[in-house]
Amino acid sequence: MYERIHNKRRDFLHKLSNYYSSRYDLIFLERLRVANLTKNHRLARKILDASWSTFKQMLQYKANRVVEVEPAYSSVDCSRCGHPVPKSLAVRTHVCTECGAVLDRDYNSAINILKRGLESLVLLLLLLLLPVERREVTRLWRSYYNSGR
Repeated sequence: MYERIHNKRRDFLHKLSNYYSSRYDLIFLERLRVANLTKNHRLARKILDASWSTFKQMLQYKANRVVEVEPAYSSVDCSRCGHPVPKSLAVRTHVCTECGAVLDRDYNSAINILKRGLESLVLLLLLLLLPVERREVTRLWRSYYNSGR
């Protein structure tokens, strides 16, 4: 029985990763630390059952480009104006007090992940095009990459 569940899950992940990799040339993902997330015993089983790491590996294998982005504050920052809107995990709607944006929490987070991914690519292109010493490029890239933005 467990083997059957395992096979169905794996088949679903293959189909899902194939769907995204065949439709998109560039995919941005949150850099999730599954090991840290599973420390919460209430969520651990659900997280491991979802097979996030397996899905990420399949996507990286099949897709043209997969870029991981730091997820820090992606659901807190407003995707429209950038204003931080702190909320508990129970609150599923993002309502910005600054600009009035009302979005689903996950949709707001997805927009922020997309923006951060595009920003990192633009920064990388600028660093590659500017005539700067190699060690300076490396230092700038590392500082941006480690800042989580």
